[in-house]
Amino acid sequence: MTALDHTLWDAHIGVLHERLNDVDRAGVVVVGAPGSGTTSLVQVLLRDGGGPTALTVQCGPALVDVPYGALSPYLTDLEVVQGPVDVLAAVQRHLDGIASPAQDGSRLRPVIVVEDCQFLDAASAFVLALLAQNREAVLLATSVGLRGESGLGALVDTGLLAAVTMPALGLAETSALCASVVGARPTGGAAATILGMTGGMPGLVVAFLASADEQGILVGADGETWTNGGPDRWTLLRPAPSVDERLVGVVEGMQSELTDQQQTAVTMLALVGRMPAAELRAAVGDQVQDLWDTHVVRGTPEGDVELSAELYGEVMRSITPPGRGAELMARRPASVAGPPRRQPARSVARAVESGLPVPDEDRVAAGYELLASRDLATAWFLAARPADAAHEESVVLRAEVMLAAGRAMSGRTDLVEVADRTQDVHVLSEVLAALAMDRAQEGASTTPWAALSEVWLERQDRALRAGRTAPAATGSLAAWWSALDRVDVADESARLLDLSSAVATDPEAPTVMRCVAHWVRGCLLTRAGRLVDAADDAAQADALVAGDARVSALLGVHAVVHLVEALLLVGDVDGAARVVADRRGGSAYRSHAWAGTLQSLDGFVELARGRVRPGGHVLRDAASDLDQWDPVRLRPLVTALEGASAAPPVGAPAGGTSLVDRVRDAGPHGRTERRLLASGVAEVVDDAGREHAPGKPPAWARIVADAEVAAHPAVALEILLVASAVRDPDTADDELVAAIHRAGLLLDGPRADLVVRAHDPAIAGDPVRLSQVAEQAMTEGFPVVAADAWARVVRLHDRANDLRRRGEALRHLHGVVGELGGVPGRYVRSALDLGALTPRELEIVRLTLEGRRSGEIARTLVVSPRTVEGHLYRAFAKLGISDRTELRDVWP
Repeated sequence: MTALDHTLWDAHIGVLHERLNDVDRAGVVVVGAPGSGTTSLVQVLLRDGGGPTALTVQCGPALVDVPYGALSPYLTDLEVVQGPVDVLAAVQRHLDGIASPAQDGSRLRPVIVVEDCQFLDAASAFVLALLAQNREAVLLATSVGLRGESGLGALVDTGLLAAVTMPALGLAETSALCASVVGARPTGGAAATILGMTGGMPGLVVAFLASADEQGILVGADGETWTNGGPDRWTLLRPAPSVDERLVGVVEGMQSELTDQQQTAVTMLALVGRMPAAELRAAVGDQVQDLWDTHVVRGTPEGDVELSAELYGEVMRSITPPGRGAELMARRPASVAGPPRRQPARSVARAVESGLPVPDEDRVAAGYELLASRDLATAWFLAARPADAAHEESVVLRAEVMLAAGRAMSGRTDLVEVADRTQDVHVLSEVLAALAMDRAQEGASTTPWAALSEVWLERQDRALRAGRTAPAATGSLAAWWSALDRVDVADESARLLDLSSAVATDPEAPTVMRCVAHWVRGCLLTRAGRLVDAADDAAQADALVAGDARVSALLGVHAVVHLVEALLLVGDVDGAARVVADRRGGSAYRSHAWAGTLQSLDGFVELARGRVRPGGHVLRDAASDLDQWDPVRLRPLVTALEGASAAPPVGAPAGGTSLVDRVRDAGPHGRTERRLLASGVAEVVDDAGREHAPGKPPAWARIVADAEVAAHPAVALEILLVASAVRDPDTADDELVAAIHRAGLLLDGPRADLVVRAHDPAIAGDPVRLSQVAEQAMTEGFPVVAADAWARVVRLHDRANDLRRRGEALRHLHGVVGELGGVPGRYVRSALDLGALTPRELEIVRLTLEGRRSGEIARTLVVSPRTVEGHLYRAFAKLGISDRTELRDVWP
């Protein structure tokens, strides 16, 4: 098989061989979506399987109603087809002609390949069933489902034929296929987008890549347009290529593989976006289940059904004539049991496109649903429709879509006009939030809440200059808006926390403002060291966003970042990983827009787990995707942490660019905390690669002494922990340990508590007590803390020249590192190196494990037995054992 064959079919070839060799069955039906490559899989199986010769039966919609139509190529020697007996005999003669003997002299059963057996006519199916039942041949069929007219489905039900369903490609397989076709691997974000657009259908993936290449939307990770021989990684400029002749041809070919009912179902879903399963089944029948089984369609969290491949739907919408669309819409059931439901956004867009009357409220709601999923083209189609000038929400939707699409000036102008005239506090809140998020995204403000105060005060100034009273907002909300510019003023923290609490807990307050209020509370609580409460606020904000499509369109990606950061600070790494995983999937447009952000969060989670190298690779991909869109301004922090993940540290190579400079050039930093963390990490990493003049304090000491950093104890602790991970293992670190202990005392949460215990000066120098803390860290789920503690224990025993206990500690450290899946930093690596066996020690240990005695090993290596014993002594000391009997227990 080719490398690509291995990528696509390895998981299925073995299963098919097992089914085909099952003496209790007469063959296999390979079930897969159109474009899933079932025919290619069968060809690979026959080509490389070394089995008998095959006879191919090709089915098609034109022959489905023709008796023996599929078998007609094998009936040419019959003047008249009188019945199944004649047909059976004719096919048997062809089988005899290709039969071959087995090695034992018996006759190998020939294979009959039945392609697209969903179109197999009933008469041919009967003959093939007889051949299968009589074991005259092995049937190897491909099909889109088993619920059509074909009689082979009945043979599966009886157990005579096995069924193997081809799953859609997953993310790893999609990435591998893209790399094989393009010649370089995609970033993780690009692979996720392509998976969402194509549904993991190999044929559609290949067509996507070809059209994307022609249209110039494949770009190298450094921003250059993709060309052969270019960069080793690439990403996408936009979520998908425009519909072209190639894509139309591929999708029309996929449609031709479906039965009439299945085609109708796909077209209806393409037109309306999603439908309740019961409604779709009522419209087109039970063959919908075939589409579900073959992953052509999928379920939604709301319980509806939608196409798995968004590009499939886009192409179908472009080629479906209006008359055909109207006909299909008329076939939708008038009602389906259950409570009334709001129409999906695609249904609303279809109604607007057809000229049907749609209330502004429904149109706006659909527009926000599309905006939240980042389908900007369709959102703009709805937003740009003429509306009542007094319907402010329509104007706001249009403005927000313009901001999302890059038409910033027009969008801002419309939002300012609405802000200045509206009497509705909810509309005003959304407008101010949209303007604030735009300002923060552009880097004009450090945080959304700082920008919110700025746009509110600007509105008040405009009203004052125009000589009018600014309407809509008074009381606590207005006071809170006015005070938000003083988040960084220590004396104002208590008052601002109270104001934020009042807004966050007010059920009558606009949802968008309640969300921002929770963020402000979280920011203030984090600075006060109350990490657990801050994480709770982040979770409440995320829940508010998830429950409101309008707020999700505006704040969704920010809410995810706030929640993941808060969970990581408190030490809930698994919770953070679940949040990121939950945001995967859904709209491919959103996957593309959020690609860099979610990749960044994945990288943060990997680093928090201690998986430094994998985390660095993920962050490298994230940086490329953030260059396309970085709404939360994570790029500088990603650059800093990627640099910190390098082993050895990046440092400041002669003639090269320091990490500090790279972070500075990465763009606006966003929140103060991220700016301080990114710059602090970069300085610490650069400093780790330099030689220090005597008496000069290390970078971490200068950083944490800075007043601004000191006001953010969570940031200070993270910087110190990075300094600990990359520190020179041969340099005294008592001051660093004490600084980490002091910083941790200012924070709450299980992670901070454990860090404090592990760096307590009274414990850090005591290997017995420190070992207990390391074991506790593993028990409580903090392997990174455990690894650092065991590394310190190793060094303490090494300084005391207690080689046996050093070896025992090294065994524990190896166990932690094995669980982490990598070495979390330079300090831990240096401890592991103390126990590394020399090549000669390793050779002698392996010979010992084979059962050889010292004298035999000495003769083999042409050395003295005493030399062998010396090497074993040193190896046993490094491994923490005393004799040969323990060697097998500790050797992997």
